[in-house]
Amino acid sequence: MLEKTPELLHQQGTSVPPPYEAHSIAPGSSVPRTADARDMFEEDAGATSPSSSDEAEDQPPAYSDSVPSSAAATDTKQQQRQALPATAPAPNFAPTIQLQIQTPGKAWLSWPSPTPPDPVPVFAVSPPPRHAGATGLLLPLPLPPDDDDVGTPSQTPSFVSIRPERRSGSCSLYLGGDLGGEAGPETSRARPVSSTTYRFGHGRPPRVRLVLPPGLAATTTTTGEEEGDGEEEEWDSFEVRSSGLLTRAAQFRTRRLGDFEWRYGSRKERRAAGADDLLVLERLVAATGSSSSGSSAATSRRAVAQLVRSGEHRDPGSGRSSAGNGGRLQVDLSPWEKRHRDMALVAAVTTCLVMLKREVDRRREQQIAVIASGAL
Repeated sequence: MLEKTPELLHQQGTSVPPPYEAHSIAPGSSVPRTADARDMFEEDAGATSPSSSDEAEDQPPAYSDSVPSSAAATDTKQQQRQALPATAPAPNFAPTIQLQIQTPGKAWLSWPSPTPPDPVPVFAVSPPPRHAGATGLLLPLPLPPDDDDVGTPSQTPSFVSIRPERRSGSCSLYLGGDLGGEAGPETSRARPVSSTTYRFGHGRPPRVRLVLPPGLAATTTTTGEEEGDGEEEEWDSFEVRSSGLLTRAAQFRTRRLGDFEWRYGSRKERRAAGADDLLVLERLVAATGSSSSGSSAATSRRAVAQLVRSGEHRDPGSGRSSAGNGGRLQVDLSPWEKRHRDMALVAAVTTCLVMLKREVDRRREQQIAVIASGAL
């Protein structure tokens, strides 16, 4: 049988590759390359590629490092902290009157007993110049002189809250000008502007009753005749109910002033107000076009008051861990007409005191739970 050469096997379509010519490669020389499609592609690309000057023009501008150094980041945070005002109200909130509530509250390290029935005075504070005289109140509130520095409280309290006895949580709010005497407030002849029936325990919401002061009880009609016989006249009444089981917020609905909710401010709001603890009163208004019958109707909120508690505005003798201590109450009365601003202020002060009383009762419950757990 004849032997088949590699050339013949290749011509017949076998898998044997054709013979290749051996190239002698000198030491140190490069391996020769044959022209292939890669070389032709590089030639075409080189013919159409831009010059070095064109590449420089098309290049994007140089950027600095996106991640700043630790020192630069620290300086930026310090500048942001310095840019924040010391006591700035919430956005779209411009208080027209400021009050200082003086009550020490209840300390954490104390016996879970009711607080002493000491009167709680509420002093008017000198407002900022841009809000001076913008309250439009008819109540005879003793305001500090105009030449006093901003934040100076008045010498005579505007309101005084009085509890009848130690074991009772109910209280009444009086005008400071109607009370006097060195031995203590005289309530026999004074008429309260609000009264709160407060009972200890869950499921027993406090009930607030607003009463027209003597100066506002006699109203004038369009004919000029006065109505009212000067007797105590109830202006409105409502209950302050908890907003839910897992929240400390509370809501109340009035017939004349609207719906409101007291809630605790967020960390961002506390930082903006310069406060350790912040209570915000918001007015709830149903959005236009929403169904009032639906439970999920859209509701808009507007802050009308806030209680700021910080090292500057906290009541002397109380600390950050105290519950129910006083602070600076800022109220915006511009949403109401002039004839309703007085009672809106009374409602804000009364319900704020209710929130402070709720804090005291919550602290007592915590103390009782700690003592009970230690006895087991």
